[in-house]
Amino acid sequence: MVQDTSQGSMTVTQYRSFFYNLEIVQRLDEQALISVAKAGLKEEIRQGLDGNIFPTLEALFEEATEVEEILKTEKTPPNSPRKRRRNSPRKRRRNSPDHGKRARKAAKKGDPEDEGYDYVPPPNPDSENEEDQKSDDEDLSLDESASDESASDEDVNSTSGSDA
Repeated sequence: MVQDTSQGSMTVTQYRSFFYNLEIVQRLDEQALISVAKAGLKEEIRQGLDGNIFPTLEALFEEATEVEEILKTEKTPPNSPRKRRRNSPRKRRRNSPDHGKRARKAAKKGDPEDEGYDYVPPPNPDSENEEDQKSDDEDLSLDESASDESASDEDVNSTSGSDA
């Protein structure tokens, strides 16, 4: 009686269990079993094993399992698809030195090498308005705090006057 010894759609691990349960395992010597098992493997796995000589049937199945894993990782697409590079004119313009957030920020801030050498950068028209507003705010806060102090003195005097 001739049995089908092909792997079919089984994994190598499943094929190993299937193969060890075959009747021929009891009748043939190990080298013959290695030949039969190797012939029954999927062709792509067999090609990955070409040129290898296996001392035992177990060594054949271990190597076949490794080949199967390699083939599986090669066939599996990566988790995140790669983005295509686009050479749009907009992208190329951004790479020029006078564009981009960093370039604008550096131009606004000035050269960091000039710091610490008593270098005063030329005034920025936008920042002058902000400084004027800040100084106006400081003047207001000084006036308010002075009036707050006089009001608190009056409160103290008025409470002490009512006690008497």
